[in-house]
Amino acid sequence: MTSRGGRPVLPASDTAALLKVGIAHHQAGRLKDADETYRQILVAMPKHFDATHLLGVVALQAGRLDEAQGLISRAIELNPAVAAAHNNLGNVFLRKDRLADAQACFERAVKLQPGLGDAHFNLGNALRRQGRLSQAATHFSRAAAADPKMLWAHTNLGATLLDLGDARGAVKALETAVKLRPDHAETLSNLGIALAKAGEPARALEVLDQAATLDPKGATTLRGRGTALARLGRYAEARECFERVVSVDPMSAAAYCNLGNVLRDSGAPAEALKRFRRANELDPDLIEAHIGRALALRDMGREEEAREHSQRLLSEQPNSVPALIFMGTQCLDRDDTKGAAAAFRKAIALQGSNADAHYELGNVLMRQLRTPEAIASYQRALAEDREHAQARWALVMAQIPAIYPDAAAVTKSRSNFVRMLGELDTWFTGARNDDGHRAVGSTQPFHLAYQAANNREPMARYGALCARLMAPWQNRHLPAMATRTKGPIRVGIASAHLREHSVWNAIVKGWVKHLDRRRFELYLFNLGAKNDHETEQARRWAHRLEQGRREMPQWAATIAQCDLDVLIYPEIGMDALTAKLASLRLARAQAATWGHPETTGLPTIDHYLSAEHLEPPNASAYYTERLVVLPNLGVCYEPLAPTTVAPDLAVLGLPEDVPLLLCPGTPFKYSPLSDDVWIEISRHTRPSRLVFFRPGDPDVSSLFERRLEQKYLKAGLRFTDCVTFIPTLDRARYFGLMRRADLMLDTLGFSGFNTAIQAIECGLPVVSREGEFLRGRLGSGILRRMGMDSLVATTDEAYIDLAVTLTRDAGLRHARREELRARRGVLFGDLEPVRALERYLESAVATTAV
Repeated sequence: MTSRGGRPVLPASDTAALLKVGIAHHQAGRLKDADETYRQILVAMPKHFDATHLLGVVALQAGRLDEAQGLISRAIELNPAVAAAHNNLGNVFLRKDRLADAQACFERAVKLQPGLGDAHFNLGNALRRQGRLSQAATHFSRAAAADPKMLWAHTNLGATLLDLGDARGAVKALETAVKLRPDHAETLSNLGIALAKAGEPARALEVLDQAATLDPKGATTLRGRGTALARLGRYAEARECFERVVSVDPMSAAAYCNLGNVLRDSGAPAEALKRFRRANELDPDLIEAHIGRALALRDMGREEEAREHSQRLLSEQPNSVPALIFMGTQCLDRDDTKGAAAAFRKAIALQGSNADAHYELGNVLMRQLRTPEAIASYQRALAEDREHAQARWALVMAQIPAIYPDAAAVTKSRSNFVRMLGELDTWFTGARNDDGHRAVGSTQPFHLAYQAANNREPMARYGALCARLMAPWQNRHLPAMATRTKGPIRVGIASAHLREHSVWNAIVKGWVKHLDRRRFELYLFNLGAKNDHETEQARRWAHRLEQGRREMPQWAATIAQCDLDVLIYPEIGMDALTAKLASLRLARAQAATWGHPETTGLPTIDHYLSAEHLEPPNASAYYTERLVVLPNLGVCYEPLAPTTVAPDLAVLGLPEDVPLLLCPGTPFKYSPLSDDVWIEISRHTRPSRLVFFRPGDPDVSSLFERRLEQKYLKAGLRFTDCVTFIPTLDRARYFGLMRRADLMLDTLGFSGFNTAIQAIECGLPVVSREGEFLRGRLGSGILRRMGMDSLVATTDEAYIDLAVTLTRDAGLRHARREELRARRGVLFGDLEPVRALERYLESAVATTAV
């Protein structure tokens, strides 16, 4: 050793040897010896980078953070190009909770050395602690790619993906972690939680059992078991697990949140709300607890508070993907498709790999009638998560859009639907089959009924799949039906529209009001979120009425507990909840009717209640159910008799001095196969005006409007002289317009019961084209019941001729008005169908006695 300026100088070979000794001490955990060795080097060589840097690392490991910061910063000044030094300085800042400074250090490290897995891992941790989950997941993934054996890179990636709602991605990452360390209880528990949330609760329990053998009292294991049990619907056991977690760790916000979710799922929203609030007291930023609070408030009927809480959450955490997806679904519930689309698109911009965001955007696009874009969104969801059952299901249902550009598209869509439905049936096997109930009804082939064809075969395949996927859930959660006891026959009606609604007004109200309550106990289940004065009237007529927001498991249990003899679904096919419930066996006999006038295809539905004047002679061939034909129109209808208001025609863009021909169907009732009918009516009745209606969402009518305009142009007719689209009117002004109009032209293929009978109540003649199926005979059935066969056409040509004749001949129109007024009384207050319904109910009980 020589001396320079009173300072010892080590030869280079001795310095290297001494550094090697120091590193050996360091790696062996002998921090004091390493510290002394590095300092010895620095006495001789104060600007020695490695000794300065590593001495700083020793200080960091010993918890002397200020000293570590100074030493590592000094090392970086000596050599700013070493990525490891920036990484270690970042660790100092991370320990000091200076997250922005830590992030900057880690970012410099990965810029200098992109393959430094440790720096990517640390950057992921810094980002995760700042709530920047999407970016954190990216760096955890890069860390795992750089060092495939880095256990915590895979573990933290799984946890972050789970927080982002990507359960499938989390499963993949955590499965890798478990392979690296199969005896690590916490990693096994996290995998169990991910599997439960990914829709594999049975497999989740198997993994969690392994974790429990390693750590029986571990909070993570208990939390995982609770999550899996909740997904299996075993709420009491799940609640017990989460209550044990809370007792073990009373300061855990996640534990309270999980307990809140179980309470809400089991139908106790008020108790759930308390737990969610406690979770947010412990962790104000816990998004899942905020979402739970909003849902619990909604379930309790406190809609405005729920909406305000959701909006506040998004304003406070505008870049939270789970919050954006939640807000988007809430917008969709309120029919705010633009708000929903904006939320989902922002979520995708933040995390393009989120399959749920792509799936939900697809649902919005379907509502906006942008079917090709919706299909692309579903396909992107499946590209991100091939096991996303709802996206796969929706992709099949999307083959049947609401509106078609031409006739060829109708044929193609039908063929695609049948083929893909078969593929979907094959896909649901094993664990997919056990958890398939989550996909059932999520989207439905609603618009298949608007095609003028016999749908029995495709609907039978669809219905068989629905029932097959719901059966495992029923077998696990609902007891077998007991032998019937003596007493009044118990009849249930489950509908999302036990309120002021066309299904209630046309079908259900008269049955409920006039059913003999001495012989029948009537149980009503208002499955929808809305209720009004009609709901309260229904309550007075029923033995029991159940309502309020509930999930499928709670509704299924509620209905099953009523021990029903017969359960009637008035409108299967119109909403997801009804579709799921109808795919179960919740009563001894189950029936559907024509709120959605199409066979259900469900083997769980025994009978279809229709009517004498609504069915053709060979009608049984169109149903998978046994057809029950009630007399006349099958219902006991009451006239609405509203106050009417004469609309201002000029404001609506309608002329005062030409015949007004009302076309009241929703846009998707108008098939491109029938466009020429309207053109020919216009051609021969000019200067009459066909009046169509626009729904509240302009996207719904624009496709039909543009298609029709192009057809008129091609036919050489000036569209604006022949057709006017007006906004949907409130009842008072709509009735006022019907009193002013000259004719109503019933839709072809899928006619309108309520629109036709309301027109007749107003004395407005209705021209109806009798179709081949129930859905095409609702208007004509009313007219034939009145003996007004003169207003019924059986071909398109006859329909055109009848419309033209009545438009041109004011005297004939007046005669038909007077005839309608004289004959319409037969439509109202008809009790004969109710008495026949009672006979059906007695017969159904007799033939299905257990």
